Amino acid sequence: MNQRQQVKKRQTINFNVLLFLLMIIIIINANFSSAEVTITAITSPASINEGETLNVLFTATTNLSESISYRILKNGLEVSSTNIYSWIIDYTNSGTYIFTFEASDSQNLESENRTITVVNSPISITFNSPESKAYSNTSINIAVESLQADSCNYELNNTETGLLTKTGTIFSKVVSLSEGSYNLMVNCSNNGESTTKQLLFEIDRTPPEIIDSGPDNSYSNAITGTTATLEIETSETSQCKYGTSDNSYDLLSSSFINTNSMNHYAEITSLAQGEHIYYVRCKDSLGNKMSSSETINFYTNKKPTAEVEVKGDSPLKAGRFDVEVTTSESVDSSPLLQYNFHDDSTKRTVSLTGSGTNWFGYIIIDSATPDSVGTFYFSGTDLSGLTGTEITSGKLFLIDTTPPPVISTLEVSQNNAALKLEWYYDFDEIERFKIYRSLDSEISYNDLYATTTSSVFEDVNVDEGVTYYYKLSAEDKAGNVGALSKQISGIVEPSLKEAKALAPSLSAKVDQKINNIESLLLDIDWSVKSLGSETDKDKNEAITKLSLLEKASSIKTSLEGLKKDLEKLKILDLSEEDFNKRISKIDSSVKSQLSGIIRSVVVKDKLEYEQSFDESSFRASLNEFALYKGWNIDEKSIDDNRLVQQKISVNVKLLSVNVDYLYDGSVDKYTIISKTLTTSEPLSDVSIVETIPKSVETDANNILFSETPIVIKKDPMVEWIIPKLSSKNIYYIVFDEIAFSDAKQTKTDVFINQKLVEDLNAAGAEGAVVDDNSITGFASDNTVKNSSWSLIFIIVGFVIIAGLMVYYFFFLNDGEEVVEAPRIVNRRLPVVVDNTTYSFSGISGSLADLISHANRKANELDFKTVNNLYNSIH
Repeated sequence: MNQRQQVKKRQTINFNVLLFLLMIIIIINANFSSAEVTITAITSPASINEGETLNVLFTATTNLSESISYRILKNGLEVSSTNIYSWIIDYTNSGTYIFTFEASDSQNLESENRTITVVNSPISITFNSPESKAYSNTSINIAVESLQADSCNYELNNTETGLLTKTGTIFSKVVSLSEGSYNLMVNCSNNGESTTKQLLFEIDRTPPEIIDSGPDNSYSNAITGTTATLEIETSETSQCKYGTSDNSYDLLSSSFINTNSMNHYAEITSLAQGEHIYYVRCKDSLGNKMSSSETINFYTNKKPTAEVEVKGDSPLKAGRFDVEVTTSESVDSSPLLQYNFHDDSTKRTVSLTGSGTNWFGYIIIDSATPDSVGTFYFSGTDLSGLTGTEITSGKLFLIDTTPPPVISTLEVSQNNAALKLEWYYDFDEIERFKIYRSLDSEISYNDLYATTTSSVFEDVNVDEGVTYYYKLSAEDKAGNVGALSKQISGIVEPSLKEAKALAPSLSAKVDQKINNIESLLLDIDWSVKSLGSETDKDKNEAITKLSLLEKASSIKTSLEGLKKDLEKLKILDLSEEDFNKRISKIDSSVKSQLSGIIRSVVVKDKLEYEQSFDESSFRASLNEFALYKGWNIDEKSIDDNRLVQQKISVNVKLLSVNVDYLYDGSVDKYTIISKTLTTSEPLSDVSIVETIPKSVETDANNILFSETPIVIKKDPMVEWIIPKLSSKNIYYIVFDEIAFSDAKQTKTDVFINQKLVEDLNAAGAEGAVVDDNSITGFASDNTVKNSSWSLIFIIVGFVIIAGLMVYYFFFLNDGEEVVEAPRIVNRRLPVVVDNTTYSFSGISGSLADLISHANRKANELDFKTVNNLYNSIH
């Protein structure tokens, strides 16, 4: 044997020793854990009622490949040889039972006990019908419900008996009975017990009777007013109706107000003179109706009344006034009419002439009569001898004979080309002021010039240099005119006439325009107040996000500026052409502001929901965003960004809003889309990306955003870069009414700043330690579960192998071995086990891969594969 052969032989021996030691370690590791049976789950209730079905089952596992045997025992007796047991519990089986659950293989037996209590279920009886009340139907359905009973029978008034038919848990029978009271006894039983339940009911087919009624039907007891009360008393609690025609109960037109009792009332109003007949019928609570009507007859004979009218405006001043008296019916002679005053009880008689119901007279009020309240008194007798004293209209009248006091404070002054009169008067009861003017200094009541309700009067019909004399008097509501005031005079001095810059006709147009703007400003103030006092939460949100109050304030400022521009025109010396140009420009500006005055804000629709995660839309948005950013997206980036989506919640609120305008009747339509983002933990250096479908808006420039975004695509996709995100509110406004089904397609995503991640990875490649399974700010979960004993054996195995390899390569190899070893180490060794080819890179690769693969197979208890691996390599 040459040296090369000896070396190869020695290498083969050493290699076999290594493999032998390795297999011992793997077999010890694989068999260290002994065979074991484990009961993994037991399904059983703690208690169950009699009459129910008990179902129990359990599951078990074993680490051997053989099957498991099952047994279930009840109080020590086997009731099932499988892992399932079902027991229909009788009504005699109440008590406590111990169930034992056993699972075994060829080596082990595992058992667990469960205690189950069977609860006693006494028989219960529930009456479904009849109820404890009266019935008008003679056919009665006796029906009871009992969950526990096997049979039920009934007994009526201790005489009639019978068996009830069972249908499920319902026991019933229909019986025919006659009118009367009934005592119903139902007895139900099963094989364990029985119970009885009682119920009382009656059958009533007799309609109610009217025992008494009113009013009295004699003429001597006729009602003297216009109101009567119908009254009836019934033999039982009933509902009653009445009418002026004899009809069946259902066709009578009116119900008694106080009914559904035994005493019934109804008020009849606006009764005329004569006889009245009312027809009454009643029905009881069972629906038994009277077949014929009870009639109520009575008479009304009203006392005569009077209406008094004084022919004059109230209050009455001194003078003669005609009086007309109209009676409610003919009277047999002239009625008596008198009057007095509240401070003088002496009654004065008014002489009346006339006939039937119309009578005439007059009263005289002299100037010495003090201001007072007058009262009329009436008495008249009708043709039947009834006397009435009631005055239904015109009983009181007012007297005012005192003229108002004189006007004491009076001044006159020149106002441009007019004379202006001003006075002070503190008397409240004034109808108007009378102004007297004369060119003569002697003024009388005959010089009446004008009247006014104001305390200022401007006399424009004056000539320059002419002196005018004035006096005033006050007139009260009764027409009393006060004494003339002191006399004053005034003159228009030519030198003091106003020099107007703008022609009077043009100045009048300016005043009209100013009045129009002031009217618009009032409308703006109303609109602002209406918007500001809105209490509806959604409307307030729309008003704020659409900046409607700010727009209204801007319109008000513009209109106030236009008003000032108009006022300035009055002091400019303009030609009519220049004036018209300026007015036209101001009119155009007013018109543009006019269209912005808001009448109302209407929230047409609202929808709130939480955005759900959709994988396909997420990937589409991420790819589009990455393409825009110029980033490379791999599966790890997709996973990292998907994890971000799981850490955020997006609550969405959609508002469809109409803004109605006051003057042109136009309506602006808006859709407000609000997004509220919250995170389970703070996120750093992220972008919020909003994807908006074209069905909502085709161009991002047409959308008003609460915060200006970066436009990724106009059709549209936008981005907000957020350095630190924990919560964020964004909203945007589409200037149209968008279907909510389309608005719900908007999508909000949060993506990681990929450039930052790439920079961190580059830093890791240059020396920093970077964990590929973790991202700053995000959690990762990599859990490796290994048996502690398996880990110990693997470590010991590697230590032994490492020692042997050191011994082999450094102590046993000679020069030839050193030459040969690289060829062996670098050669790929294919091994086929269980139809699977394993290719190892030389001896070192073979050993490392073999340990990993064999250890995994050993942990899977795949002894056959382990043995084949060993034999193939050996």
